Amino acid sequence: MAKYFFMYQCRPGTEAEYVERHKQVWPGVVQALKNAGFSNFITFMKGNQLYATIDNDGDFRTAWAKFQADPETQRWEKYMSEILITDVTQGEMEVIDNVVFRMD
Repeated sequence: MAKYFFMYQCRPGTEAEYVERHKQVWPGVVQALKNAGFSNFITFMKGNQLYATIDNDGDFRTAWAKFQADPETQRWEKYMSEILITDVTQGEMEVIDNVVFRMD
């Protein structure tokens, strides 16, 4: 299982809205993540900066493309696009996969 870290941004002033929307992530989006092979998705926020970790049993970009192809994901991303600066659908987020230390 590989762990990935990525960073993206929401528009300044929309931080509270971002948090509220993620209190009720649509079940179909969660299922699409699982169907793409993702697990253990955690997002952190500092100001309008978003940092996330996610686990995947394969190649991140292939799994992300599968996730993005899901109709419910596309609907969610359109809903979120008004408050995000980073277009996560086009791979604009920086993905880091070089884990140098991990304590389990």
